[in-house]
Amino acid sequence: MDQERLSLLALHLVSGIGDRLFRQLISYCGSASQVFKIPKGKLMKVPGIGPVAADSIHQKQTFDLAEQEILKAKKEQIEILFYIDAAYPSRLKVIDDSPVVLYSKGNVNLNVHKIVAIVGT
Repeated sequence: MDQERLSLLALHLVSGIGDRLFRQLISYCGSASQVFKIPKGKLMKVPGIGPVAADSIHQKQTFDLAEQEILKAKKEQIEILFYIDAAYPSRLKVIDDSPVVLYSKGNVNLNVHKIVAIVGT
């Protein structure tokens, strides 16, 4: 399992970290894996990160949840796309608060000129 992809998913699963704050943390720290290595005091210097969010980032259970999510996705043949992936829809990348993670199933090209998608939980 790729550590950076695991870290991206773990950061996505941290309670209180939305899509904008997710991007801000990665920009500030350099990578998702670095976010988890930075001490709490330095994390709290990132605008929008308070003590509760910093504590949540440093909980080990987040990585356990991310590993379970990846295993479940593999079992169900679901692809997990992150906003940094080449296959991530280029039209979504230009939106400030676009989702940082997309789940897709089947033979999907999300960068074709016309596309139909079902969005929901």
